[in-house]
Amino acid sequence: DDVAVQLLARQQPVATDLRAIVTGLRMSSDLERVGDYAVHIAKVARRRHPASVVPVELRATVLEMGQAATRIAIKAGTVIATTLCAILGGYALAHLRWRGKALVSAFLVASLFFPTRVTALVGIYGVQSRLGLINVTWGLIMPYTALSVAISIFIMRGVFEQIPKDIVDSSRIDGASSFRTLIGIMLPLVINGVVV
Repeated sequence: DDVAVQLLARQQPVATDLRAIVTGLRMSSDLERVGDYAVHIAKVARRRHPASVVPVELRATVLEMGQAATRIAIKAGTVIATTLCAILGGYALAHLRWRGKALVSAFLVASLFFPTRVTALVGIYGVQSRLGLINVTWGLIMPYTALSVAISIFIMRGVFEQIPKDIVDSSRIDGASSFRTLIGIMLPLVINGVVV
């Protein structure tokens, strides 16, 4: 009770003081009592200053909300990056003529047959450590995108192949570039495939 009264007398946040108590403890038997200290301090703090102390449960909820926001940002970034790569790659494989198109298609098909989540783990870690993306939240977007981009490109290629080549040829005759054809003509026609 003396510790709780001293903490409240100083009017410092409970979490900071709990951290100080935990770092000051040295023996394992003392560490078992940290939970009891935390509960006791929270009870005394609520009794003496009910409006000024945030309950422990609310702090845990705020922490969980922050973790959920991080997860949502990672998933949204992954979806956006994968969608952009799939649209560009699917259009290029379906409607553009370029060297190496068959080789890239074969490489994408071959990548679908390997358990990439297992075999690529070491390579992904090496690339991320060289780029300084270890323990960085946004560093998760790159491997998630890389692991799902092959199947996404094939899905979009199938969607783009359903659009007649005459539409692409007529846009080229009218003077539209490949990018303008993709954005202005093809993308509105395949928007249902983008949702998939």
